[in-house]
Amino acid sequence: MKLKIKTPDGFKSDFYISPEFISAIGLSTLYLHLAGII
Repeated sequence: MKLKIKTPDGFKSDFYISPEFISAIGLSTLYLHLAGII
């Protein structure tokens, strides 16, 4: 998955997000939610 991010000065950057990175964030969020923090 590629994310195109436009900064205020109009400069475009392409960031490559790996599935493992997304999964890690998802699992962390789920863990915190189950822990009652979020």
